[in-house]
Amino acid sequence: NGSAVIIDIAEERIAYTITSAGQLFGGVKDTIAKLQDKDIDVFIASGDRSGAIKRLASITGIPEDHAFATASTHRKAEIVSNLQEEGYKVMMVGDGPNDILAFEQADSAVLTTEQKDGDFPDKLKGYADFVIEDISEVLQIDF
Repeated sequence: NGSAVIIDIAEERIAYTITSAGQLFGGVKDTIAKLQDKDIDVFIASGDRSGAIKRLASITGIPEDHAFATASTHRKAEIVSNLQEEGYKVMMVGDGPNDILAFEQADSAVLTTEQKDGDFPDKLKGYADFVIEDISEVLQIDF
């Protein structure tokens, strides 16, 4: 569905796509608020349409210039690379095969299984440094 996440933590900065067909799932807004309270910047990189991502950014308090809509697999990796070029250490949080290139580019990769039912392919898990079941678990990752 185009959902993905990018987290930067060099200076404690994060990006996370928290959509499932444009729907927020539990704990996202609170997790983002806690990250922002720690001065962590949150970015969204999603395949979803611009209008949906702007609404999501508004609802979650993410600055509009930190929201990247209609991001393809390659674009997500490019966004991660651009953040790294700006000096960020980037943690990418994603939920599917469309996030693999960004996982490979990121300093650390987190696979979230929260919005999916069933088992994830071992191949996909192999690209992740961490596998989480709930987005709030991002707060516990020491990066």
